[in-house]
Amino acid sequence: MGQKAESHCFTNPYEFRIESLPFSRISGQSRFFLDYQSNPETLRQFIPGALKGHATLSENAGPILERYEVDRGRLADSLFKQNSDLESGPRALANIEMLRESDCVAVVAGQQVGLFTGPLYTVYKALSAIKLAECLSNRGVKAVPVFWMATEDHDFKEISKTSVVGKDGSLHDLFVSSLESDVQLSVGRMSIGGDIAKTIDELLLELPVTEFSKEIDEVLRRTWKPGENFGRAFARFLNWVLGDRGLVFICPLDPEIKKLSAPIYKRAILKSSELTNLAIDRSRLLADSGYHTQVHVSDDYFPLFLESEGGARTAIRRRSEGDFVTREGDLVLSGADLEEIADRNPERLSPGVLLRPVVQDYLLPTIAYFAGAAEIAYFAQGSGAYRILDRPEPAVYHRQSMTIVEPRHAKTLDRFGMDLASLFEGRETVSPKIVESILNAEVAVMFDSVDREIMRQLDLLNEKLLGLDPTLTENLEMRRRKISYHVNALRHKFHQAQLRKDDAVRRRIDGLFDSILPHNHLQERTINICSLVNKYGRSVCDWIYEAIDLDDPDHRVLYL
Repeated sequence: MGQKAESHCFTNPYEFRIESLPFSRISGQSRFFLDYQSNPETLRQFIPGALKGHATLSENAGPILERYEVDRGRLADSLFKQNSDLESGPRALANIEMLRESDCVAVVAGQQVGLFTGPLYTVYKALSAIKLAECLSNRGVKAVPVFWMATEDHDFKEISKTSVVGKDGSLHDLFVSSLESDVQLSVGRMSIGGDIAKTIDELLLELPVTEFSKEIDEVLRRTWKPGENFGRAFARFLNWVLGDRGLVFICPLDPEIKKLSAPIYKRAILKSSELTNLAIDRSRLLADSGYHTQVHVSDDYFPLFLESEGGARTAIRRRSEGDFVTREGDLVLSGADLEEIADRNPERLSPGVLLRPVVQDYLLPTIAYFAGAAEIAYFAQGSGAYRILDRPEPAVYHRQSMTIVEPRHAKTLDRFGMDLASLFEGRETVSPKIVESILNAEVAVMFDSVDREIMRQLDLLNEKLLGLDPTLTENLEMRRRKISYHVNALRHKFHQAQLRKDDAVRRRIDGLFDSILPHNHLQERTINICSLVNKYGRSVCDWIYEAIDLDDPDHRVLYL
């Protein structure tokens, strides 16, 4: 890891130690994502709007504005109503008024409406959009940050859980139920279950009591309460966490937003066969280029979901006869039937994962979108829909990625001579190294010496046996492996015994992994913002915001 040269959009006024770690050194990254982060412009055949950096992004404003079709007045009226209900502040409402103006573009990010805002990357997405909008505004481009709440998704399991680092330094998982039993409902139509009060109790019990705990308690119980809509609770709490930074929320389930979406839904229905064929071709091209695909696209693929009379969200499939059928097979529809639904009841339609970005960027004058690694791959597979539906492609950037290292964990890393990259070897590998290099190097040296001497003596024995009876050497090789196994097993027991003796060290190592690499994944994919806000207050969002460098495509490591 190393320091990056400061850019015009990054000043680090708090003088934090910040390092950059290339994604190529982080396990589990796809080849497409690594190539995209390295030089996105080389992958324009998959993502036409790809740009390396944002220095020239302002030049895209003109073409985006020229082709924008939606009635800005109706859009702004809906957003004003939504955001007033979501307790958005004066800056956000002022930004909505700015969206009424024909020369205003949007910088968009979005995420599922997870419990207590879900993992940290939700906050990073929002702050990335806010920072880029500010950067564009400073360059004379009227830009507003918008957060797309993925309330149309029906993956309740994904949004119903989150994790915090407790006062004991270990990871604690939290869950909540829904009042609705149908898991196929869009999550934005689901209500928070009666166990939410108990979940908040568990959260506050696990976190240390600080000067900020009382306020978090009050805000959580006001925003997350039984019977409340998940989307509304999510946005209200995120609004409080971030403060009034001008972020505008949009819920695609809003009736007026659905009406505004009707033309692009209808266009997608009319062009559905072209969309399917192009998605299949694009999937094949990705595979031929050595890249993976996010979703399997078959000949019966259809880009929209249908909501039943009871509210369940179901997939639609194309039949060889030329008509369409719901996944359950209980409803057969013609293309004309679907067009009529788009005209009269657009609230019953919602886009699939490949079409959703196009709908989003039809509704909003999107100049740039901040996505996660998986979303970028979805874009690569489905971006051809922009051309088929005659829409301009936005620039697509990876959201700022970050690990926050608290002072006690920074001391642990420094003491044991480690950095974030070294933790990717895993707890099972790192712990023995610490034992052998720091805690008891003398015994570790003895194990090495014993192992070498055993192998040396066995080699000598092998030479003698070879001349006597070659078959005996095969028996010796088998026993050599057994001896080596038992020595290594004893060495492992030595590691465990040493860590039990140095319990404080063991707890420091466990706390380090639970906080920085929970479940062997980047911190941002698991830990909830409540862990940090409870300890440092909402000022932590200021620190994160200032640590964001839009010119840095690597993973950022912020030492508090």
